[in-house]
Amino acid sequence: MGNEKRKRKYFHKSIESSGSVSSQYKMFLVRYHDEESNAVQNDGPHSKEEEAVAVLSGYLKRGICSWLVSYNG
Repeated sequence: MGNEKRKRKYFHKSIESSGSVSSQYKMFLVRYHDEESNAVQNDGPHSKEEEAVAVLSGYLKRGICSWLVSYNG
């Protein structure tokens, strides 16, 4: 049992009245490389694209390798 990997659980912000998950809402993650830990980190999720782009621009202006990921939430 100790060596088994746990399955990830995903939770969604909105559920339609039928009980199924709605995919009409787009969400945004800003991914960036953290020099201290030498790992890729996430900032978000952000529900507004403009907000995510502003965060992305902040990282890029500081010279931090970063990119924007969008997905249906």
